[in-house]
Amino acid sequence: MKLNVILATAVAASLCACSPSSSSSSSGDQKRADANETPKEDESEIDWQLQDDSMFTAKIEPWPPKEGAVTIKAEATMDDGDQKFAGTVAYRIAASEQSSEPWKPMPKVGEDKDGSLHFAVPATLAKGTVYIQFRVRDKGDKDFTDLTQWKVTVK
Repeated sequence: MKLNVILATAVAASLCACSPSSSSSSSGDQKRADANETPKEDESEIDWQLQDDSMFTAKIEPWPPKEGAVTIKAEATMDDGDQKFAGTVAYRIAASEQSSEPWKPMPKVGEDKDGSLHFAVPATLAKGTVYIQFRVRDKGDKDFTDLTQWKVTVK
């Protein structure tokens, strides 16, 4: 009997540990992407695999970034059902991975022949370490996906 209780507890704990974390926010739920990525520092481009198996790629131009004007670019590929991304992308530049800076909309600037959507926004970076962060939500989703771990050193 005690063994059954211990096994049931162990199974429940492992299931909880595997589920994506989410917390409530005033404008909907948020969650982290099921990214195959670990936090990256000082890479010119970073990729995240989203819940629907589409890819979200971001980069900064010019690279390496220097204090001043840059362009932050992003691409959302089609999902595993060959559906185009039809949602919203927002970004922010933060001093740490955990931030309360407001999200700013990132406008769509084009689409390629493969159905990927492209986003871009001019930004100004200060010297030091910053986190370039994104909040993605596809049209039918009630949840945001926060992509917050891209750490960049600005010279």
